[in-house]
Amino acid sequence: MFRWLSIIGGLVGVCLIVVFVAMNTQVVLLNFFFWKIEASLALFLILGFALGWLVGFFIPKMRNRKNAE
Repeated sequence: MFRWLSIIGGLVGVCLIVVFVAMNTQVVLLNFFFWKIEASLALFLILGFALGWLVGFFIPKMRNRKNAE
């Protein structure tokens, strides 16, 4: 039961992210230290969501690995 709820919740979350990204397609300028990058806001949002997901996925695994030693 919990597995189905997590799958449905994940799909709803992905759909919300896709809609949010699709509504923000204007070109923006990103200033990061010495770099200036001009690209679609949707691209920056997708990269931000992906980076956040990766950090959220790997940090607990690294903590569990450290506790197991």
